[in-house]
Amino acid sequence: MVSEPHGLDAAEVEVLVIRAADDLYRRALRNMQGDRPAAEDLVQEVFHAAVRSWGKIRQLPPDQQRAWLFAVLRNKFADHNRACQRLEPVGDLPGPDRAADDVDRAALSRIVVERCWKVIKKMPPVRHRVAVLHWGENWTPKEIAAALGMAQSTVRGHLKRARDQLAAEVGPDLLVVDEFDQDPDTWQGEGT
Repeated sequence: MVSEPHGLDAAEVEVLVIRAADDLYRRALRNMQGDRPAAEDLVQEVFHAAVRSWGKIRQLPPDQQRAWLFAVLRNKFADHNRACQRLEPVGDLPGPDRAADDVDRAALSRIVVERCWKVIKKMPPVRHRVAVLHWGENWTPKEIAAALGMAQSTVRGHLKRARDQLAAEVGPDLLVVDEFDQDPDTWQGEGT
């Protein structure tokens, strides 16, 4: 194993890149609205940050290294979004990550989810972006507010209107509930 200057081990970095690059690229591509060059640049920025911080992250276990990379990707995307200040609908929307145990239920769930994403695609750009980041990327209203440069109350308003629109257009098969719906005290006091 040949070590690079400043304690950087090229082989260790290469293992990290091989392990995480595809997933990072898919997330970046979705965040960058299908713009492949921009997604590639975003992933490149993440790996540059990893090389610059190698002394810090090399000691982490693989799952924490991966989490660190995705956190940097989220931050770099937020930086990009603030710099561009443009909001356009996302073309490549995520689907469900896991199937239900029951085949019939899984098929129904998939149909409902596909109907939801079709409705979300038609939403106004800001509401669309908020819905995708919240339900597609699991961002909190606080994270969305910071990334898009708006108040948390505005984010929650977009989420409520998105839920209302989904309920109206998708129908009774849909139940959109998240932790912010369950206990308003968990979000009302957070810097709105």
